[in-house]
Formats: sequence, C-alpha cells, structure tokens
Amino acid sequence: QGETLAAPFGAKDRETILFSQGEKLRRQEKDFAGAVAKYAEVSAGSEYYEKALVNTAVCRYRLGDSAAALKTFDDYVDGFVHDPKHATTSPLALAKRKEALATASFYRTLIAYQIAEQAGAVPATWERVLTTGADYHLDFPEQDILSPWTMTMVMNAQQRTDNLEGAKAIPLQMVELYPESKRTGAASLQFYNTLQADQEAALKAGDKEEATDMLREMGRLLALGNGAT
Repeated sequence: QGETLAAPFGAKDRETILFSQGEKLRRQEKDFAGAVAKYAEVSAGSEYYEKALVNTAVCRYRLGDSAAALKTFDDYVDGFVHDPKHATTSPLALAKRKEALATASFYRTLIAYQIAEQAGAVPATWERVLTTGADYHLDFPEQDILSPWTMTMVMNAQQRTDNLEGAKAIPLQMVELYPESKRTGAASLQFYNTLQADQEAALKAGDKEEATDMLREMGRLLALGNGAT
C-alpha cells in the first residue's frame, strides 16, 4: 500500500506518507509490529528518519522488548545526534530531532525507572533514573505531559537515594512549570505522605523540633497539592 500511495509523489512526499502510515499504525491501530515495518521504509536521509528510528524503539518497548528499545534510545541520545556525519541545518530536520530526543530521553528514563523498581533498594539503578531524567524539564520544557511525568520519576529516585531535599524541590518546580498537570498535584501529595511517615517516626523518637519542622513542610505540600488538583 505504501508503494502504491507514494509512487505518484516526490521523494519528500513519499517519506512523509510512509512516516504518517507508521504513526497511524502505532497510535491509532496499536499495530506495533506493523508500525516497525512501515518505519523501516523511511529512508536514512529523510527528515523523518530520526523520528522513525526512535518510534521504532517505542514500538519494540510496547511489544515487550525493553532491552532492545533501551539500546536504541541510548545509542540515539548518546551517539547518533553527536556524530558529525548526522549534522544538519534543515529547520524541519532539527525540529524532528528535538521531538525524537524528547521521546527517546523520556522512554529511557521510564525503562530505567521500571528496572529500578524491580531491583528494589539498589542505589545504582535509581542513580540511572537521575542521570537520564534530572534535566528533562530543562531540555524539553514544551513537553507538558512527559516532563511532569519524568519529574515525578526523578522525585521518587531522589527519595530512594535518600536525597529528601532534592525530592522536596521537585513538587515546587512542578507547580511553577506545570500547574495544570494532574501529576503536579499528585507529586505534592505523594511527598506529603512520605513526610507524614517520617514525622510520625520523629515524634516516636522524641524529636519534637524535627517533627514540628516536618509538619510545617507537610502543610505547605498539602496546599500545593490541593492547589494543583
């Protein structure tokens, strides 16, 4: 079907059609294997190639092959875009690259997070989440869905590596950057619950000053959470 539709058009139109067909298979039909095959038809020199490459990895993730997907994401973010032979000045290609980077950076953080959750109390796995996701909201502030999601994962990673100050700062950033996101309110309330458990422990230990400080911080987080939901 791709050949039939694309044949009457020029090369750029052909690449646009092939990529769009892959997007339809992935997004609307959830035919991830079919989307992989269609993305593979996008030429390496096309302005859509990088998005096709990254979206292929998204499909592999959806098909359950997280290891293969992660390798592609890492190779793309850490290698492909820095290779001089892939340098481009095309405005469209650069825009597509920014989109591809946003997708790849999110998914490799998500996979790292899932690995860390499965591993439990293994600091190195949570450090990987911080390495890949800590600056996501700075690099891709326009991603108003993926950025709050990534910030929540980073907040949890901060908590799991005992960096409570770092974790506490994230809900405040989310309120400032993404006040309309449901994840913003949820993050504030989640950290509130963490502090509540710590505050109860401080009271039992007789540390009234620490417990009072935590109670004050809990009130602030509760206000943030209620204001963002």
